[in-house]
Amino acid sequence: MAGSPSQPFTLTFTTATTASAVAPILDQSDTAGCFQTATITGKATVAGSRVRLDLDGVSTTVTAAADQTFKFDLTFSGQAGYHIARVHEVGGDGSLSPESTVCYRISCAGPQVLASSLDRLAKRLVIQFSKPMNASTLVSAPGGTIVLGSFSGVVSLSSDTATITYDSDLGTSSLTLTVSKNVQDTTGLQMAADYSQVFTVDSTNRAAGKGYVTGAVYDASTGRPLAGAIVSQGPTDDRGRYVRPLDEGAYSIEATSPGFTAAWREVVVRAGAGTVPLDFRLTRRADDQISAGNPLNLVHGGDTAVTRKVELTIPAVALPTGKHVALTSIGAQSLPAPLPLGWSPIAAAEIAIDGDSTPVALSGSRLNFVLTATDASAITAATQTLSVVQYDSERNEWRVIVAVASIANDGGVSADILMSGDYALVYPDHAPGLGQPPQAHTGAALQGVSDPCVSGPDI
Repeated sequence: MAGSPSQPFTLTFTTATTASAVAPILDQSDTAGCFQTATITGKATVAGSRVRLDLDGVSTTVTAAADQTFKFDLTFSGQAGYHIARVHEVGGDGSLSPESTVCYRISCAGPQVLASSLDRLAKRLVIQFSKPMNASTLVSAPGGTIVLGSFSGVVSLSSDTATITYDSDLGTSSLTLTVSKNVQDTTGLQMAADYSQVFTVDSTNRAAGKGYVTGAVYDASTGRPLAGAIVSQGPTDDRGRYVRPLDEGAYSIEATSPGFTAAWREVVVRAGAGTVPLDFRLTRRADDQISAGNPLNLVHGGDTAVTRKVELTIPAVALPTGKHVALTSIGAQSLPAPLPLGWSPIAAAEIAIDGDSTPVALSGSRLNFVLTATDASAITAATQTLSVVQYDSERNEWRVIVAVASIANDGGVSADILMSGDYALVYPDHAPGLGQPPQAHTGAALQGVSDPCVSGPDI
């Protein structure tokens, strides 16, 4: 039939997603303690539906059983701290339901002695621990767990502070205090090493001691140890492990290996307080391109569940000829430094010039993070705000390049950049039951929360 219809009519088109409008129901489980694996179980709204878990930058999908239940077996990155698991139900069109979240606090560090003081006149010794202690493991006597010369005392404990009183005169000679590593906190964890302190006659001076940083360096792509990697100016052994004795103080520890991205960690070492565990995961750098007076277009990543595709455009005038430029997409576990608490990365990249990520001017360049349709759907469903940040190794902070970044129709999130270095596309952990970090501001340092597992904004 041609021409105008004899009767007017109306066509109505309705667009909708097929994902559930409600979040999956999660069962209660332990979320704090020392563990490397955990299990999340719950119930989906529809039997046979797909359920997606996002944890530490890696996505996993399972199918709900006939009774609508599902189960995820989690393996954490091995780093102590906070890990936030996000669970969505996936619609037939790939859309996502609202999320349910689980915030894990992982700490495998045993107690440490933070300070100790001796008052000879009052015949009293006070020991400050880093964690609440088990009183039954604190015995002040020769051969006990708290030894001060040949004296025996009575221990009273108030959470993390032990006070030992003595009947005998403590004299005027120097006394050595030893706290055995066998003391335990209330969770049963022991100290990593004995604590020792020397009290002189005036009770104010003590002998200087050493602390230790120890751990391993791994290839982030294969999980294999990196032998010969450099940590604090020394190489790792054939198992990728290292031990570094350091004087008491604050340190920036750098891990490097030829052909790999670099990483930094800030640590505080206390003399006599045992070891500070510190592992690194470095990513093998992508093949480089050589500047020759022409624009450069680099692409990397997107071929695994760990890394996202990144693109870099450098104008011809940005670099002199002969410079080797490498763009490497990196996963959440290989960031050069941790993000402030309350922020998570969705993508990250290192731009290295001549094998070094130290910032070099790249005026007029543009970096583009390419998100998958599922990534974009998850961000939209959670009404998250994306920000682009750059790592400043001198200040050990992430600087905000773009406070509010937009997702283009092709899934790209772009930012104009002025120099090489490490960049990340991040979002705040905004979800029911989680603390919210302060808003990002362009040009300022990215700020975190004191505890992202506590609900409400950080004040």
